[in-house]
Amino acid sequence: MLKLLLLSFVIGAQTQDLFLAPVERPSTNVWFGEGCFWERQYPYTLLELDQGGPFRRDNASVTSVVGYAGSRRSIQSGQVCYKTAANVSQDYGDLDYAESVRVSLDHGREEKQFQALVEDFFKSFNATRTGFQRPDPQDKGLPYRTTVGIPGGISGSLYHVLEAANVPRGPYNLTMNLVEDAKGKGGDKFNTVFVMDSNIFPFYKAEQYHQFHSDVVRHGFYPDWYRTDLWELQISLGKIPFGGSTGCPDDRLNHY
Repeated sequence: MLKLLLLSFVIGAQTQDLFLAPVERPSTNVWFGEGCFWERQYPYTLLELDQGGPFRRDNASVTSVVGYAGSRRSIQSGQVCYKTAANVSQDYGDLDYAESVRVSLDHGREEKQFQALVEDFFKSFNATRTGFQRPDPQDKGLPYRTTVGIPGGISGSLYHVLEAANVPRGPYNLTMNLVEDAKGKGGDKFNTVFVMDSNIFPFYKAEQYHQFHSDVVRHGFYPDWYRTDLWELQISLGKIPFGGSTGCPDDRLNHY
């Protein structure tokens, strides 16, 4: 999926190689918010790497990335950060963003790939007698609300895939509530998925140390190939820059 363009040119008697930025095939970005983003980046990455599934990507082509979505606010510098500078009191939660994972869908395979993602999304919830609960119910409020961002929102071409996957399931044969959120103020409601238009609500890539991070609370440390090898590869490719999307405070030592 990922191609590097290599150009050679001659300066005097020397030949030099110029590496240009990675060139991606046409794609459609979608994002999912469901509590802590560490919890969900791992299974979406596994879906992308599944050679029997609709993505069939290699480590260099993985697109799952954690970040912040669900609002249109930012601080004066245009940043949305996990923790802002000491003299700024507007972290991502203060700006009404939710922790989210963004995945890119290949042109011509959008529906099949999105279907695999939403099926995994719905299966990740825990069934109760009155509805479905997030994997990490201790994380509450706007920063952890359940959202899905797709182009066009409920009027977009992918909404029917989300709707079709929300079938009665679990021991109590229940579904979840799919609710449009056109203002970014849907709140954090039990058994409710707020559907948002990703063309209107931007996604901000999170800081480098948050990417391919272990969810130590639920699963302990993830394997080394994920939290170390894949992380370093994605850094080397320029896909998860230090400081995230806009140069937020970052700390490689906090990654594990």
